[in-house]
Amino acid sequence: MEKRNVTVSAIVAAIVLIGDQLSKHWAETWLRTNGEYKIWDGVLHLRYVENRGAAFGMMQGGKWFFLAITGIACAAMLYFLIKERKRLHFMMTFSLALLLSGAREGLSTLLSIAPSLIVLLTGISMLRSSGFFAWMAQALAPVFRFFGMPPELAPLILVRPVSGSAALAVGAELMKTYGVDSLIGKTAAVMLGSTETTFYTISVYFGSAGIRDTRHTVFAALLADFTGFFMACLTTRFFLT
Repeated sequence: MEKRNVTVSAIVAAIVLIGDQLSKHWAETWLRTNGEYKIWDGVLHLRYVENRGAAFGMMQGGKWFFLAITGIACAAMLYFLIKERKRLHFMMTFSLALLLSGAREGLSTLLSIAPSLIVLLTGISMLRSSGFFAWMAQALAPVFRFFGMPPELAPLILVRPVSGSAALAVGAELMKTYGVDSLIGKTAAVMLGSTETTFYTISVYFGSAGIRDTRHTVFAALLADFTGFFMACLTTRFFLT
């Protein structure tokens, strides 16, 4: 009975892990590109949505907290499974195998992207604290004026491709200073919604996939960001004022 439970646990964990990877691969390659998959029209649709927090999007960005909790939970379940393996019911073994396989995948993904995230977030913090972004915004103000972008938005334009939280803080400060309904406030809101945290996103996804050669990704993504900034200024000026 003991040997059977261990075998069943290993088989279930392997099946769940393989199924988890196949479903994620399908979501990344097909669902993300095509938008949605209709299982039952008007009732049940599958859509590609990312959640970087807990259930219902809570605690966004709390990666280290989740890593610690997942590690503790895995250790507790393994201890219980080994200690009580002779007395465990088949369904209990089955349930623990499902939980452990999911937790293992989450841990491996987080550990694979942790080094690049640590370097990126540390660098962002150092640049913000040193006043580098403020200095760059002041120096590049004439360039932004040339492209028809209000120079007051320079700090947001510089920090947005690097850090989402920093960009939100800068955007909130702009809206507080100039007003939510002002040209600056509306343009900042459109910029935040039409651009991406390029370096953070590349760090996370390329790091999790083990890709080291980004080739033209950074240039293309930054060009897309600049296009988003430029069009946000035009759209707000002509349609939202």
